[in-house]
Amino acid sequence: MSNSTTLMQARSHFAQAHAGVVQLRPIVKMAFGSGGVDENGKPIPPDATVATLNTELYRKDIESHTFTSTTSVTFICVLTADELNNTDLSEVALVDSNGSVVAIKTFKKKHKDNETEIMFEWTEKF
Repeated sequence: MSNSTTLMQARSHFAQAHAGVVQLRPIVKMAFGSGGVDENGKPIPPDATVATLNTELYRKDIESHTFTSTTSVTFICVLTADELNNTDLSEVALVDSNGSVVAIKTFKKKHKDNETEIMFEWTEKF
């Protein structure tokens, strides 16, 4: 079972954009949270109908993106030594220019301290 999903509201927006009804909004931020695991520390698969992280803590601008193939884009966001210290992160989301969560991933807890930078890379494949 995958621990990432593109949300239903985002899929609906993709369909509308392909029909020319709306403009597709770019991914501009990542959101970070601590609610992606159960009481045993196992990642909780995200629900494609829930458009929020379980426990969102912080949003940060995407630093860069690269096209890893003609049908894939990788977004990069780095949490610096000054951000989210003494936090156990377990969920991350892609956020569009309208502030809407587009996709969510959950993972085992990653502890963030003031001596650590963590780079998050997320590749979308089309």
